[in-house]
Amino acid sequence: MSQPDTSNSPLKTKMIIVLLIAGTVLIAGLLYCNTGKNGNSDEPAAETPAVQIDMNKTKIMDEQKASDQAAISGKTVSGPVTKRPDYVSDIEWRTLKGVTETQPDHEKKLTSLVNKMLFIKKKQAWLSSAENTDQRRQLAKELLAMIPGQLETEAIDEQTAKELENKLDADLRAGAGEKASADHAAEGTNR
Repeated sequence: MSQPDTSNSPLKTKMIIVLLIAGTVLIAGLLYCNTGKNGNSDEPAAETPAVQIDMNKTKIMDEQKASDQAAISGKTVSGPVTKRPDYVSDIEWRTLKGVTETQPDHEKKLTSLVNKMLFIKKKQAWLSSAENTDQRRQLAKELLAMIPGQLETEAIDEQTAKELENKLDADLRAGAGEKASADHAAEGTNR
């Protein structure tokens, strides 16, 4: 079985990430600059430009928060991604589609980027959640299960994966130890 040429895959991944960020900034800039018009017609909006700008910023921020929250329970995708997952905001979706549409095997690359985004958002949710909580332990389990896929697509390197696995395992062990202590204490009060 022949091995794929991976000599410049890390460079391609970095380029995709840079293009993704640049595309997001570009789209946000376009939305920001185009706020003086009503989205339903070419007529000027009734609100002042400052009010409209604040509304668009608020809408973008709200969509981003909702997609970040949806990532907590989000699942990885396999096969072609035909519709935007809840954990990908509209602006992120447009950027991902724009970055991948001209690439060979664009459907596979879109699926890979969507899964990378889910991994990043789950990791961020794990990092920002309170220690020793059920949510943090659940995210740790899910992230551990996702690491092999992230290694396969070269989204993370082996050293980063090992370091993350150690931290995730430590969270799960701490949670298991705390649960065992609580169970033991509950048994003592029931006697």
